Amino acid sequence: MEIKENRKNILLVDDEKSIIDMYGMAFEMENFNCTKTTSVTQAIQEINKNKFDAIISDINMPELNGYSFRINLLNNEKTANIPFIFLTSKDDYNSTMKGYDLSADEYISKTTNPTLVVRKVKSILERARKESKQVVAEIVNSVKETNEELIEMTPPLIEGIKINHLHLPFMDIPGGDFIDYIKINEENTAVVLCDTQGKKWNAWLVGFALLSYVRSIIRTQFQLSASNDPAQILDKINKFIYNDEKLSTFFSSISVVVINSKTKEINYCGAGDLPLLLLSGNTVKEYQSEGLVAGITEEGGYTNIKIPFKNGDTILLITDGVTDIDINENEKLGFENFIKLFASVADSHDLLVTLKQNLAKTAISGFTDDLTIIEIKNEEGE
Repeated sequence: MEIKENRKNILLVDDEKSIIDMYGMAFEMENFNCTKTTSVTQAIQEINKNKFDAIISDINMPELNGYSFRINLLNNEKTANIPFIFLTSKDDYNSTMKGYDLSADEYISKTTNPTLVVRKVKSILERARKESKQVVAEIVNSVKETNEELIEMTPPLIEGIKINHLHLPFMDIPGGDFIDYIKINEENTAVVLCDTQGKKWNAWLVGFALLSYVRSIIRTQFQLSASNDPAQILDKINKFIYNDEKLSTFFSSISVVVINSKTKEINYCGAGDLPLLLLSGNTVKEYQSEGLVAGITEEGGYTNIKIPFKNGDTILLITDGVTDIDINENEKLGFENFIKLFASVADSHDLLVTLKQNLAKTAISGFTDDLTIIEIKNEEGE
């Protein structure tokens, strides 16, 4: 059967062809896609090929009956939550209770008018949609509250240095990127930007937990070693992630900048991140770390890069949500175009606000990933 898009898909299971034809016609008249099968075996084959929004099944059938079919679905996590309706001639009390004991959403007699059956199914699907929407909203709100600890923190106050950040979560759903500011000792402060892979819901949920975990690892390593050496810290973090069975299935790009408040020296090291950008005068220079994404191999090859940081200079750290913005149907913004944009607005009173406005104008369909930028400016002589 041809499945038409933008319609709910219903699976009908009954060994009486006249029954499934009658109910199939009723559903199709209400713009449902209706797949009709005459046995549980056929139904399972269809479930393995297509996704269904609801399943309606008879009870008395040859080979496997409707109860066995329902148990089979409940034992499979991919099908356990599909709304399920028993449609049967067995409408006695015990049969009805057995159906509800198997978590059926409805138990309907075959004598029920087909139009009413369609209305009942519509009601079940609408209830499921509202419940799903509520669960998603609760998860997002809960994560948003927790996410304040990962992103919406106040940048540290360092004399002569201005630090600010811009973070726009994809579809207003937290996760993906995190920022951290860590005071190592009286003179040194670490600025950390991390981006984990994954934009799908399951990856996002796991990724968010991963972010919290990685953040705690980074903080712990800085605090235990009291080191102002970003390469040394990244090496420890990489080994920790690589040797952790669960963490090693995810990969994180990490940028670490250590600022010395007394000398204004900048030490930078990255793990698979985009190049650090330094605007000095009218020139933008790239500093590319050769370190590998954290967790890929046990030895990540991390080395420090000392960044010359004079009065008036500005450093930017960004994630790929910036460069992956679609500027037309076949082209993304890219790193070189972002550098040009950065250079063109560098004298703005509020650099991050101006960048945000320009990026929003450039994007043809909004932002397609978490977008994060950290600005570090030397204002010592101002």
